[in-house]
Amino acid sequence: MTLNLTPIDIYFGVFDGQEYSFRLTEAEARAAVESSFRFREPDWSDPDNMYLGNHWAVDDDDRGWKIVKRSIPVLKYQGQFRGAQNEACHVSWQCPACDCWHDEDVEFDAEGPILGRCSWTRKHADGQAIWFLVFWTPGGGEDNLST
Repeated sequence: MTLNLTPIDIYFGVFDGQEYSFRLTEAEARAAVESSFRFREPDWSDPDNMYLGNHWAVDDDDRGWKIVKRSIPVLKYQGQFRGAQNEACHVSWQCPACDCWHDEDVEFDAEGPILGRCSWTRKHADGQAIWFLVFWTPGGGEDNLST
């Protein structure tokens, strides 16, 4: 199966080389890192410590959080909106390579796109994750499925 992929810039929240979040803009990536439970000073007395630190690296050699921009090919995709005002709402999409469904919680009046990926790499012919840029009509228009 050949997918029509378009390269876009994706911004990753990275700590010591490990990716923890991704967003469509640098500002969104920074906000995602700073709102993460991992953005706290480590508690070394806790053997289950999952905090990484709350400081930003200044130079490439510094230990700390960084926002890293990468150009990644994505599949632009029409998602399905489900939900109603004052209820839980979701945008869903199906990976064309492996038929797995994915969804993301959204507000009723949220506007896309959102960035997602299918990481079921063992089901993909090339063994790679597939990135999606998912669009939908806010509030569930006629081109969406509503509950």
